[in-house]
Amino acid sequence: MKTSLALCVCAALAVASGAAAGDNGPVFLQWLMPESPSDQVIRDYWKMAEAEEATAEELLDLGTMLFFRGYPKDAVRLYKRALKLDPKMSEAWFRIGLVKHREGETRDAENAYHKCLDILTGHGWCNFYMGLLQERAGRPSKALHYYRRAFKFAPELSNPRVNPEVLYSELHLAALLRIRDRDRFTGYFPMPFLEPGKVEAARAQYEPEPVPQETPLPDPTAEGDVPVSANPPAVVIDGTTTEGGGKPTQSRQGATAGQAGQNKKGQPNARQNRRSRRPAARPTPSPQSEIHSE
Repeated sequence: MKTSLALCVCAALAVASGAAAGDNGPVFLQWLMPESPSDQVIRDYWKMAEAEEATAEELLDLGTMLFFRGYPKDAVRLYKRALKLDPKMSEAWFRIGLVKHREGETRDAENAYHKCLDILTGHGWCNFYMGLLQERAGRPSKALHYYRRAFKFAPELSNPRVNPEVLYSELHLAALLRIRDRDRFTGYFPMPFLEPGKVEAARAQYEPEPVPQETPLPDPTAEGDVPVSANPPAVVIDGTTTEGGGKPTQSRQGATAGQAGQNKKGQPNARQNRRSRRPAARPTPSPQSEIHSE
């Protein structure tokens, strides 16, 4: 009798506390610290969610913040609210699977992973965690299948710095080696192009040709000016050539003749001067002049 009475009292207290919590909002609101900036962000996002002003992405972020704050069930509820706004949000299904996977609810996690991959087949992280789930469930063939798909769509997941969880998988190396072996095998295929010149010519037909940029020519004439030729034709008058600038010059023949007796400095040539200084030749006396002299 006393035991049943105690149970009834505990049940009443639980109902009363639940009603009080429902009146004051979710339980996590009571545990948020007012001096914490991250908790203040959660409050702001929750106000938007309550006012139906939060987008699907904002609900996804709020659920993730609550998950890391230690409220996985509230996180799943917000993920599902995000899916109501955007049924094609594959990331929401993936995060539901992660939460369920962490909580040990592998069946619900597998269903969530499947729904994520139905929307986005190439979700690398989801493929990896599905492979991890299959490996730990004792299904190695399915695990290898999902590991290969994960490394195909996201090769960086094989790096422990990016994805430390690979260190706890015994099958991921087999999947990674198979992918690398396939790439190596394909890279050494003896399948070159038989006529590479024609292939390049065909590709060039579909490549955009660069548009030549025309350089505008400068206007030689300004407003109201008459164009003047830089080098007008020369005119020859009486052996004197008048250049375009109006300065008379000697013709080539006249200049050659006039410069024959002058050097480069305009002085008479020394050779010609030496000839002029020689004494004149004495005339040869005729025989008649000799007879008269005698």
